[in-house]
Parts: sequence; structure tokens; C-alpha cells
Amino acid sequence: PMTFPEDYHDADLAGADVVFTITVNDCWENLKPELNDEFAKTQGYDSVDAMYAGIREMYETAKQQEAEADKEYQLLEQVIANSTFELNEEEIAIYLEDLMSQYETYAAYNGYSLENYAMLALGLTMDKLEEQGREIAIYRIQCPLVQRAVAEAEGLEITEEAYQEKTAGYVEYYGLSSVEELEEKYTKETVNAQVLADLALELIVENAVTGEN
Repeated sequence: PMTFPEDYHDADLAGADVVFTITVNDCWENLKPELNDEFAKTQGYDSVDAMYAGIREMYETAKQQEAEADKEYQLLEQVIANSTFELNEEEIAIYLEDLMSQYETYAAYNGYSLENYAMLALGLTMDKLEEQGREIAIYRIQCPLVQRAVAEAEGLEITEEAYQEKTAGYVEYYGLSSVEELEEKYTKETVNAQVLADLALELIVENAVTGEN
């Protein structure tokens, strides 16, 4: 039994003696499993050795993909820095509005206002968040422009083999069932543009001068 405080916000319960009845439906104990082949099988592996090998391969693949993505980003940054653009402020505003909307969604999901989310989760004031958002918006506009310019300058064309290879990756990434579904969802024109952009990026990476002997 317990007694609510006299100044409790609900006047009907202020100072009242109450008894809470609690029903325990389940009781769990966390037990550390034994590291053996039986445990490995519950994780989808045939043995402990196979599990270690699988986990190692997973992390090595993730690190390799991270390194490749960082290299692509750095190279695109260099190309952009050596290019000139005529940016449209209205287009920048559209990209920035979309980005800020994403931030608002993240904030609401975590129970924050956008201002509190910016400060607590990102360590930014609203002015800094918008400044950073503008930089990201500009980058998102510049990337496809640079890739398109490279494709045109080098006369890149999409072969059937390249199209099938790239779209197969897109289908897997977006969790779709077929290339036809991909084309219907995003239009074939958009898919073609993305394939060409990816081919241009590959060309940039292949021809990059790393400074290594």
C-alpha cells in the first residue's frame, strides 16, 4: 500500500491510500550461451570456425565498401572543386527543404523538436544546421551535374551488359522483385540516368591519380 501526496495533481487521488495489484506474465533470465557448434548453428553457421570466418568476412566487406565509398566521395569533391557551376537558388531551396523535412522526421520519431534534435543529437544550432544543410543540398545538385558532364565528355554509352549489371544491383538495394518493377517505379529515363552517372563515377575512379609511385 502507499499514500499519494497531499499536493498530488489529481485532486481525487491527493492524500488517498491506494494498493496496486501487479500481474507478472513472464519472467526471463539472460543466460550467456556456450560458444560451441550448436550455438553457431542457431546463428546460421555449421560450426564455430565457420561463424568466425563468416563474421570476419562480413566486417572486411563492410570496411572495403566504406573505403571505396570514401574514395569516391573524395574524388568527386576534387572534380567539383575544379569545376564551375551556375546554381539555381530555387533548386537549392527545394533540396534544402527536403533535407530539413528529413531532419524533422528524425526529430519527431525521437520525441524532439527540430531545434532540440539539432542541439542534442547533432550538436548544432539551427543556423548551423541550415548552413550545413545548404552545403549538402549543393553537393547533391553538383554530383549528378559533374557525372553527366564526364559522361558527355568521354562519350560514355550504356551497353546492355552494363545496364543489366547496374540495374540488378539497384533491384537488390531497393528490395524490388525485378528490373521491370524498378523501371515502373522510377521510370526508365531516371534509371538510365543513374546507370550513366555510375559509369561516369567508375571512370573517374579508374583514372584517378593517387600520387603513389
